[in-house]
Amino acid sequence: MKKNKWLYVCLGALCFSCTDYQHVSTPQYITASAEKGMIHVTAGQNALQVGYNYRNGMNVFLNGFVRDNTSYVDEFKRYTLSNISIGTGFFLPDLANENTKLHAGIQFGVGAGNLNKDSLHFNSYTANGFIQPIIGMKYKKLFLGFSSLLEYKNYYETKISDKYSTTNESLTYLLNNKNTEALFYEPCFFVQLGSGPVRFQAQYVKTFQLSNLPLVFPENMIYLELNIHFNAFKELREKEKQLTIKVPRERKHRERRPHYRRKKVEVDQNLKTE
Repeated sequence: MKKNKWLYVCLGALCFSCTDYQHVSTPQYITASAEKGMIHVTAGQNALQVGYNYRNGMNVFLNGFVRDNTSYVDEFKRYTLSNISIGTGFFLPDLANENTKLHAGIQFGVGAGNLNKDSLHFNSYTANGFIQPIIGMKYKKLFLGFSSLLEYKNYYETKISDKYSTTNESLTYLLNNKNTEALFYEPCFFVQLGSGPVRFQAQYVKTFQLSNLPLVFPENMIYLELNIHFNAFKELREKEKQLTIKVPRERKHRERRPHYRRKKVEVDQNLKTE
């Protein structure tokens, strides 16, 4: 039974496009390095993340995704969710020894999105804000850890065409409440594997709704992604240092003023004459 349960979880996570969801957890932005100048690019199914460490322990990132829940029978039954968010993070100095490194910090940001169902001409705009603490342990080629995202989401300007109506409880609730506020908590277990600039990344995200609203969302999601990271600016600076020739400064010697010696000679002669 346990094996069948996990099989259903995986199938549900990979085939979620068959259900009309009002919320889907997004892949969380995870980095294994807080070094200045690092560029991170993570790509997965319908998701793209780009980040940059502008200082040691400080970063900015952009996270975008689109969920296209298109019916295989009728393309007109299209149901899409989209969101784009921007955030920043602060990380503690890494605690490291020969083989292991502890990486910990906190990220937060804001975003905007859209919820659309073509068959009903249904549309709702969304705005969200989140806070995300992260802690991870890196051992040689393996980086694994835990991240938890607390997200506030606001559904507004929800409308449907006058020609259509719906019996869907979730959509009806959004239509009757033009400004709906929801709160979600999404703990995430992640693992990165690889060496060099390319790593394989997997995330398991569990979603809890804290606002108790009639919204439909997948409780379990699995994301498989590819992470590329490099520090191009560091390499350029090292090349510049190699090409730069250091010229030693010339020491300027003060010229001795001859009148000092002349005065000394005159004094000596006067002493002799006396």
